[in-house]
Amino acid sequence: MFPVFLVIDVSYSMAGEPIEAVNAALPDLKAAIEDDPTVGELARVAVIAFADTATVVLPLSDLQYAGLPLLEPGGATNFAEAFRAAREEIERAIRGLGRGSRFYRPVLFFMSDGMHVADEDWRGPLRQLTSPDWPFAPEVVAFGFGAAEAEALGTIATRYAFKANGADPAAQAREIISTLVRSIRTTSGSLRPDGDGGLVVDVDRSKFTPLPLMEVRE
Repeated sequence: MFPVFLVIDVSYSMAGEPIEAVNAALPDLKAAIEDDPTVGELARVAVIAFADTATVVLPLSDLQYAGLPLLEPGGATNFAEAFRAAREEIERAIRGLGRGSRFYRPVLFFMSDGMHVADEDWRGPLRQLTSPDWPFAPEVVAFGFGAAEAEALGTIATRYAFKANGADPAAQAREIISTLVRSIRTTSGSLRPDGDGGLVVDVDRSKFTPLPLMEVRE
């Protein structure tokens, strides 16, 4: 089983065309899982929406049998809430598989169009999420657009960080979701029962700028 966690910013800056673009593109993920037996067999997907609070709008599920949520815009942007909710859902979902269940390392795709504006420092919850001492720590791929800061994205990511090119937020959001769909499909196809294979992020380099990874500062 390949567990995938989509952590999506739904703060007020996402209202209108950006969140509409995300909602319109998410069904492509369900179609990819339904149409490709390899993806359908391996991939399980959860969706966590965050603004000033974070909500698991879709627990880890087989999208062949689960409906997709309709995301709605909320308040201000709080990364700390997103990371706490993600850690709790990963823990719940993986432990819920039962003793002896086999799974590949979780992958978390983080998507935001803005900056953390809450008073709480988000780096503490991020360290807990990505700690090598936690057996379920995910690989994190961060995608940003709009007002998202390169330094924050590079700090959040453990493997890859990207900032979408262009000036149309709806087009950027749509391209990020399309990239997630391709990456989940390609990664699922690369995984082998012996543990070989691994995360593949299928990015159109003409539409994204790769960002350097940063250490999580105290």
